[in-house]
Amino acid sequence: MRIFRFGPLTLGVLAVAQVFTSCVAGGPQSGALGHNGLIPTQSAAAGIATPAGIFKDVMTGARERDHLGSWISQDIESAHKLLFVSDTIGVVWIYKMPSLEIKGILTGFQGINGMCSDGKGSVWVAMSSVEQMWKLAHDGTIVSILQDTIGTPIGCGVDPTTGNLAVSNVTNNTEGSHIGGSLLVYPGGAGDPAEYWCSSCLISYYFAGYDTSGNLFVDGKNASNAFALAELPAGSSTTDQLKALNIEGGTLYAPGMVEWDAAGHYLVIGDQSCDNKRAACVYRAKIVGSTAKITGRTTLLDSAGNPICDMIQGTLDGSTIAGSDSDGGFCGHPSGTDLWRFPAGGQATHYNDIYDSSPVGAAISQK
Repeated sequence: MRIFRFGPLTLGVLAVAQVFTSCVAGGPQSGALGHNGLIPTQSAAAGIATPAGIFKDVMTGARERDHLGSWISQDIESAHKLLFVSDTIGVVWIYKMPSLEIKGILTGFQGINGMCSDGKGSVWVAMSSVEQMWKLAHDGTIVSILQDTIGTPIGCGVDPTTGNLAVSNVTNNTEGSHIGGSLLVYPGGAGDPAEYWCSSCLISYYFAGYDTSGNLFVDGKNASNAFALAELPAGSSTTDQLKALNIEGGTLYAPGMVEWDAAGHYLVIGDQSCDNKRAACVYRAKIVGSTAKITGRTTLLDSAGNPICDMIQGTLDGSTIAGSDSDGGFCGHPSGTDLWRFPAGGQATHYNDIYDSSPVGAAISQK
């Protein structure tokens, strides 16, 4: 299951209300991986040669030369900063920053969605169809797996003050305590989570992020299917609940990334449908009490200067936004991963449109 702007989506055994499907022809999980995990139609068209390196099975961690699945570049450990991108064809693409040179292709994921990183090189990946969170090391190795027993995970965030992992469930299963989704917080990224929700302000929970003080923010949709934002203040007990944040100075439509800009001291919120159109953008908001005051907007264009169709979840890296446009030709250009200046935005400064098919999430791994 994947979170998109258009139309309801059913994937496998999951049928989730208030979830939006992609504009990509064929839908999520369509297509098959070819040799080296590359998408046959894209790799053949681009004339990509077989990558030289050691192949790696994401399920077992086994490494062997010429494995017909995942691929890890031999020099990945020397890359100080990497961008992980999740793709609904069951792949995580690993790019070197800022060149966007491919450094790894991990296959074997199921119902993949959003991502987040812990600032120590590890990346968490939401696996919606199996209701799990996978923790990956800088080199793509699986570190641990958490089972989400309450709902369907979509996004996540890591508290820089405690190491707690927040997981946003777009909806809950029969083990949930109420109708709709919720927010889970795993202490130290392990063990049994505390559950938080706000039935009056959020029904579907999408993406989550912490500020530098440990305050947690999450976006999603309310009972009227409108964009909504909520906060869990730092130090909240297990009996506390989320509080609604009123948005002033702008209207958002389709929930996207939620991250904190430490330099500007504001919340960065993505909108997959900026101005209710087929164009993604990013807003900056000051949090004042129970209000998120919009102070600016970053317009995102592709390398040719056209609005990107749908960046579902981007990620902030200082003065750069990294993210992938899930287009597939729908808006006139291929899906691809891009970098933009932040907060200036505009035309992408770097791009790679060779690999991505139906990208969803993005996270920075830095060592």
